[in-house]
Amino acid sequence: MSASTTAASSSSVYASSAFWERLWRTAGLQSVACFILAYLIYPHQPELGASPMSWLRFMTGNVSES
Repeated sequence: MSASTTAASSSSVYASSAFWERLWRTAGLQSVACFILAYLIYPHQPELGASPMSWLRFMTGNVSES
C-alpha cells in the first residue's frame, strides 16, 4: 500500500480533508463565539486608556476600588 492509500483508508474522521476544510471555514464564527464568551465571563474590563494599576488589579484578580 502506498502512503496515499493508507491515509485515505483511515477510519478516523480527523484524517479526512473535509473535516479540516470545514474547521477552516468556520474559524471566523468560532472566534466571534470565543469573543462573546469572554465578554460574558468578564463584562467589566478596564478601558483601553485605563491606568496601569487598574489593568494590574484586573489581571491579578484584585478588583477592589481602593
